[in-house]
Amino acid sequence: MNKKMKRIIAVCLLCATAASQLTAQTQTFRAELLYQAEAVTGEGSIWHPERKSLFWVDIEGRALYEYLPQAKECRSWKFDRMVTTVVPETKETVVVALQNEIIRLNVEDGSRSSVALIDDAGGTLRCNDGKCDPDGRLWIGTMTMGAPHGSAGLYTVDTVGNVTARLDGITTSNGLVWSDDKKYMYYNDTPTGEVARYRYDSETGNVTYDGVAVTLAQGTGAPDGMTKDADGNLWVAQWGG
Repeated sequence: MNKKMKRIIAVCLLCATAASQLTAQTQTFRAELLYQAEAVTGEGSIWHPERKSLFWVDIEGRALYEYLPQAKECRSWKFDRMVTTVVPETKETVVVALQNEIIRLNVEDGSRSSVALIDDAGGTLRCNDGKCDPDGRLWIGTMTMGAPHGSAGLYTVDTVGNVTARLDGITTSNGLVWSDDKKYMYYNDTPTGEVARYRYDSETGNVTYDGVAVTLAQGTGAPDGMTKDADGNLWVAQWGG
């Protein structure tokens, strides 16, 4: 693993564990390597509050990781396809997005069950970033892999596996964040170079485009993953920045 990848993984892990402590006045912080995962494409770090552990995925390495800070131990699970997103569900289970499927993984006994299939257009699309909204829906986006630009989409999956298309015309679906008042959703389609804002209906999950929230300066990278801190500030990972 090269030094750049180590820095990327370290920053991802730090952001997931420390974002709630950072404020708008913070200008710089120091990243420390917590675990040398030797990941091919490490992404999607998320804290599991019930397990007091950190999960993340290695997309191209087809692996899911769980780091337990108190024990300073790391566990992993391998899959037969790319692994793109993980979200906590219960103390024993997490929901995982594979290349074209949403599954439930029991991290205690290793059992797996299918939740929903996501359209991959004959292998030219794949799942990418995802997150649960404040009302418990899983949002999962797709990205093109040989399909024309604008062929991907953004979907929600409910607890019984019903899939609902929310946005189309997407190329590389990435970061998702909801405002504290649940009125807005912020969303990244990476090639646009912008963080878009949508009005969010918490009852139905419907979203309506409401303009550009942030335009990244040219040459600084494209918007990738995204989260918010305890003060409601957006933190945007910039691919290629």
